[in-house]
Amino acid sequence: MSGETLCIERTFQAPAQAVFDAWTSEEVMRRWFHGEHDWETPEAHVDLRLGGSVRVVMRDPVKDAEYGGGGYYTEIDPPTRLVFTWTWDSEADQETLIELDFEEAEGATTVRLTHSRLRDRESVISHEGGWNNCLDKLGWALATAGSPAEREARARELVLRLYADRRDGHGEPMVRHIEKVAELSPPEVKLLGWLHDVAEDGLEPLDRLGWEMGLSPEERQALRLLTREKSTPYAAYIEQIASADAPAGELARKVKIADLRANLSRPPHPQRTDLEPRYRAALQRLGG
Repeated sequence: MSGETLCIERTFQAPAQAVFDAWTSEEVMRRWFHGEHDWETPEAHVDLRLGGSVRVVMRDPVKDAEYGGGGYYTEIDPPTRLVFTWTWDSEADQETLIELDFEEAEGATTVRLTHSRLRDRESVISHEGGWNNCLDKLGWALATAGSPAEREARARELVLRLYADRRDGHGEPMVRHIEKVAELSPPEVKLLGWLHDVAEDGLEPLDRLGWEMGLSPEERQALRLLTREKSTPYAAYIEQIASADAPAGELARKVKIADLRANLSRPPHPQRTDLEPRYRAALQRLGG
């Protein structure tokens, strides 16, 4: 078949097997396989066998638009080569071919991506931008992989750096409250306990925080729920968290309950006598 061809090469600080696995693990692919840094991947399906299918659905949360595509595996040779066809849902008549070669040297892996049978030069340019964004995210996904304890340690390091010189209305270092929230958070949301205020305080964009920390789509959505817009009344904000669907809503509720309990454990604010009743009402609404 004729058409245009795109070639990209990128080196990652990870062994070949880990990089190969990142292209074939549904959970990992959901963290990085999207064409823009602030997009999400709500769906990734892998049937890793010759003739097995691969499918990915990317989502632009700003436009609330989804872009799906997929194909079939034609070569599988872990961890050195992976080949599959690819057809976008919006271009059902244009089957393309994606070839991936993995070469490891001294603990780093170079990926050579060849995307052929593209329709024209405009398609090459479009796919080049999308693939480079994907590979940026793949690098972050590989860098942030690890156990829950390792991810929590990275989040703690980020928070300590961002809040090093910031103080709250009590004159206390803000990081003390965040440490208390993380301490009170159940194990499954301790990472979010560390991160829950970062975007709201304007220290890191929410989408960037999500992909830097390697958050799952559910964790990202939970952070969105926990990030209160300045124009949103507090009661409405609590109601959004209380009524949000699981699993993201359940994650957000657990963190917010820990946040409220941490607030109530502090001495009353000298000028804000309204805060304690507000926190207690919110805690009751969230089932805490």
